[in-house]
Amino acid sequence: MSTNKIVEDDPNYMKETYVGSIGAVRCHVCKLRGNGLTDPDSNWKLWNADMKVYRDSSGADLENEVFASLEEKELARMERTRKAMIWFSVSEKLREEHLVDMGGRDKTSADVMKRLHERFAPPGTKFQPLDELVLTKEMKRNLRRREAQTEAETSKRKG
Repeated sequence: MSTNKIVEDDPNYMKETYVGSIGAVRCHVCKLRGNGLTDPDSNWKLWNADMKVYRDSSGADLENEVFASLEEKELARMERTRKAMIWFSVSEKLREEHLVDMGGRDKTSADVMKRLHERFAPPGTKFQPLDELVLTKEMKRNLRRREAQTEAETSKRKG
C-alpha cells in the first residue's frame, strides 16, 4: 500500500495544515472555514489560537521582547515550547471545543493542562501540576557561552 493512500484515508487529511514540528510533536493548524467571526461555521478563533501558540513556540518574537535576564528569556522559550507540545497533542476538534480561549501568552502550559484535567480526567482524579521549568547549571553555562559568541561576532562585524 502506498503512503499516499494512507494519507488520503486519514480523516484529518486536508482538514489541517502542517506548519512544523516542536520536538517530536507535529504541529497542524486547522484550515480556515467560513466567512469570518460572524459565520457560525467559522473556525477563525481556533486558527488564530493555533497560530499564536505555534509562533510563540517558534521563538519568532523572542528577539523583540525585553527580558530581565538571559535565563528569563530561556525559561520563556521553554514554557512556550512545552505549551505548544501539549496544545498540538490535542485533536483539532477538542482544541476548538475546549482550548480556543487559551492560545494567548497570558495562558501557560500549566493552565492548558489544568483545563484538560478539568474537562477530561475521570471524576475524583487528583490534578498533578506540571513540574516547574528550571535551568540547570550546564544550561546556564551554555546560554552564557552562546551569548558571548554572539556578542563577539557582532563586535567583529561592527569593526
